[in-house]
Amino acid sequence: EQIHDNLQIMDAYTGIAMAHALMGDLRKSLDYYFKAKKAEETFEPAFWTIQNIAETYLKMHMLDSALYYNKVSYHIADTSHNQQYMKAFAIRVFGAIYSEKSQDQLALKYYHRFVDNFYHYNLNNHEIDGVYLGIAKLYQKNNQIDSSTYYAKKLSFQNNNWLMTDVVKTTFYDERTKSQAYPSAPWNLKFNANLLNVGLVDPNELSLPTLAKFARFLQENGLHSSEA
Repeated sequence: EQIHDNLQIMDAYTGIAMAHALMGDLRKSLDYYFKAKKAEETFEPAFWTIQNIAETYLKMHMLDSALYYNKVSYHIADTSHNQQYMKAFAIRVFGAIYSEKSQDQLALKYYHRFVDNFYHYNLNNHEIDGVYLGIAKLYQKNNQIDSSTYYAKKLSFQNNNWLMTDVVKTTFYDERTKSQAYPSAPWNLKFNANLLNVGLVDPNELSLPTLAKFARFLQENGLHSSEA
């Protein structure tokens, strides 16, 4: 019975917090989210309430506080059972926070990680629109108006070339984005597959994000494909 009472209290405080946010009073909204958090933590980890706190701090441009509470919410999601959607939600907010901090490469890292998770886990949530918009704004900021990003379900090495399969290509323009699907497409990466064999990694059937991550690792450590 006590859990039911606290659940009702949490719902009431959350409703009030949302109402104040709609009226533009973010400080008051934050006060009620903290009250909701206190009630919720009596019966379960307060992931969504803490996530709301993080996003409210983000809207207030209190970025260190936003980052702290988003890390807390991500930890809750990461240690919960089968909560990929919750983790992806926090990843999206990391992107938004680092974008506001003008740490553009870190923001893009988290945004692209969200996109990878969105397609890989078939999340079917609406945050993808905001992520694409965030990526587009970052490309616009850095004068990369016609930049594109790719997602592929599978990547294989054939005839000394990389081939993507089941591809979605999203192009970011100044005022809009455009997505196109292709059954396959070449990936023009100058990267020697022998490096993967040296690292005991099979280059065939390798996911695009995994290969890209490996390539970044080599670049960050001063290695090149010609060293294979």
